[in-house]
Amino acid sequence: MQNILLYLAQPTVISLLLTFPMGIFSRAYGCEVALVELSSVSVTGTDSGASAEILAYDFDNKVMTVVNSLGSSIESFSLTTDLKGTGIRLDPIRVIQIDELLFENLAASDVTPTSIDVNEVKDLLAVAVSNGSESRGWVIFFDSRSLRHLAIVEVGFTPDMLLFDSEGKYLLVANEGEPSSDYSFDPPGSLSVIEIRSPPSDKLQFEHREYFFNTPLHAAPELELRQSGCPPDVQKDIEPEFIALDTRGERAFISLQENNAIATFSLRGMKFENIWSLGKKDHSKPGQGLDGNDTDGRLIPNRLPVFGLYMPDGLASFNVNDQDFIVTANEGDRRDYGNYRDFQRLGESSCSRSIELKRGYNPSDYERLFISHSRGEPADCSRLEVFGGRSFSIWDGAEGHLVYDSGDMFETILSRRGDGIAELDKRSDVSGPEPESVEIANIMNRIIAFIGLERSSGIMIFDVTKPHKSSFLGYHSDPRGGHRGPESLEFISAKLSPNGKPLLLVSYEYSASVAVYQIMLESGLKKITGEN
Repeated sequence: MQNILLYLAQPTVISLLLTFPMGIFSRAYGCEVALVELSSVSVTGTDSGASAEILAYDFDNKVMTVVNSLGSSIESFSLTTDLKGTGIRLDPIRVIQIDELLFENLAASDVTPTSIDVNEVKDLLAVAVSNGSESRGWVIFFDSRSLRHLAIVEVGFTPDMLLFDSEGKYLLVANEGEPSSDYSFDPPGSLSVIEIRSPPSDKLQFEHREYFFNTPLHAAPELELRQSGCPPDVQKDIEPEFIALDTRGERAFISLQENNAIATFSLRGMKFENIWSLGKKDHSKPGQGLDGNDTDGRLIPNRLPVFGLYMPDGLASFNVNDQDFIVTANEGDRRDYGNYRDFQRLGESSCSRSIELKRGYNPSDYERLFISHSRGEPADCSRLEVFGGRSFSIWDGAEGHLVYDSGDMFETILSRRGDGIAELDKRSDVSGPEPESVEIANIMNRIIAFIGLERSSGIMIFDVTKPHKSSFLGYHSDPRGGHRGPESLEFISAKLSPNGKPLLLVSYEYSASVAVYQIMLESGLKKITGEN
């Protein structure tokens, strides 16, 4: 409490308190970083609903564009300063109906925009679009200044995320290749690489190549790659989820969520280099527990005799002393398609009794905990696996070795907040708070990681400047409860920010809203202007 009072007594914060209502401050809990909401907006609702999912910021034009998957659209907003030059306004610019655009040009049937990215060098904006699980998807290119449609490129099945390199020479697309709902059709996962041959014009010049996970390297048994397809097939079973580039733009890191792995792809050699199996997290060790009981209305991490599969969704990279590191949000995921699923509750397994006898746990407390299996019962009751690490991790970018894991800190911190616990506890049997997204910021020579928690609707903040000794800085949630389900985070440095202050843009899937936060550091609360 003393730290909070000292924090609020600082001149910079007093000024902000006079400008912004108290209700929009994060619950700081004596921590070193706070997020101050400057502005927010809701995306357009349709008969199908609305969702604010992936967003992209064009710092040249000071424009933010967000994907509204349920509305099958993208929506653009300008970021401008208020009369005082400190606040931020979000003014709507244009709504583009992706389904209507495709219906005019192609035989589309199940149009869902999934991701977006912008490149200021080439003045390009790209949108990934899924056309159902049984058809190939597309990437739609726009002129980022005028939002004029330039080209439509066919890519792989169910494209889920795309990313430009810094120069706009390449656009990478993670084609997840999800099966149909009844598992009657299972397409291969792949990586699309679109080489941009020219700047925007009436006719965009490009070359598209698609890369599959089908070499002997990827089938090596020592990889311990999690495969749960029906039947198992490496090419079809791998499902690329998210992409990050190293600081040189030469190497891509790709999360393979369902496979509990990270793939690396060389943009120089145009080939997959490796797949790193992320291994398992021992939840029986101190500081590595989990809450596996979803019926007691509490969040109490316990040391249970199970192993967590990290299964990251979002990831990001950063560099310290010329060494690359990867940060992962360990969400977890299950496969549930018609008559096929790769999980069961512990109480449904023959392993429930063996755990009781070996460890002294009461199986009735954890009988609803979901455990993993590929086909039938788990082969080894002493090695039961659960979904998601319920944490964030840092991995060595050269070899894929684990450098740091936050352990059970997320559930411990959430339990101490004291509110909303009963609702959060309802996901304890699955994968807990479900860390989904991660963003890296460099502020005042500190490398800060922001991790979005889908289920708690909050944002964990950590200092990762020293990766091996990462430290907790703060937790933010909307005290009004208006923003729910953070899906995408994007950092805007002070140099590129409309108001000259470091900002964090956050899209919230469930509330269909987007918020602009100013990042405030407690250490002396120096004015954060001009930093990188």
